[in-house]
Amino acid sequence: MVQFLLNWQALIGSIIGASIPIIGALLAWWYTRYRVYRENLYFLQRTIVYTINNLLETRRTILKFTDNHLKELLKNIEECNLEERYSLNRAFFPLFNVHAIDVNLLKISTKSGYLDNVLAKVVEMSKDFPLIVADAANQFRQTLELSERIAFGKQNSVKVHNQEFKKQIVEYDKFIKRELIENNISIYLKSLVTALVCIVELYEIGYFRWKFRFSSYFKFFKNRKDYLNFVEGSFDRVDNHFKDKIEKKLAEIEENDTNGTRPS
Repeated sequence: MVQFLLNWQALIGSIIGASIPIIGALLAWWYTRYRVYRENLYFLQRTIVYTINNLLETRRTILKFTDNHLKELLKNIEECNLEERYSLNRAFFPLFNVHAIDVNLLKISTKSGYLDNVLAKVVEMSKDFPLIVADAANQFRQTLELSERIAFGKQNSVKVHNQEFKKQIVEYDKFIKRELIENNISIYLKSLVTALVCIVELYEIGYFRWKFRFSSYFKFFKNRKDYLNFVEGSFDRVDNHFKDKIEKKLAEIEENDTNGTRPS
């Protein structure tokens, strides 16, 4: 009996001894993957913050252009009209450091279908936004060039020409503020903030708590129908969870932008 126990202890000892290096290697492998995962989330966060800052700077520059340069242009048109001469005044659409987010960002898996989907939308918007800004600049240039051609050709009287030129600039100003500022930039900014809020929470609470909170893996369902309903409404539930946090972050960013403070 004693010999049996000794043999048994030797067997257990050899198993444990052989297992320790394997377990150690597995823990090292898991920790390395976990550290890389955390570093990727932080990289995503910094990328989104940089893009938000860049977008806010773009918005400020456009508003400065409309509030200062376009107003000055309209004032000059009025002066030319009073002096009964064709207005050939110009203003220059500002240059921007507007760029798309690197599509390779989507190769980073956040292990959240919802967040991966949000990031895909953000990247797609970032590709469209420089084209939208370039189109706005092109429209302004074409408006000025057309007005100049009409003035040089004297196709209209001075008064008619200047009134039409002024009307085009006023309409362009409305277009910029309505379509670019209130529509495109606002939607893009909200998508960026949505991504930022989700990334920060995932980074803070960790992957497992995120899954426990939103995934069906840790839920009990009475039947398959309830399970399918839960799965189909997954994104809506996450939307509702983050709705107030996103609005709060947006308000904070707007307040900081007014005070000249950058998001971090």
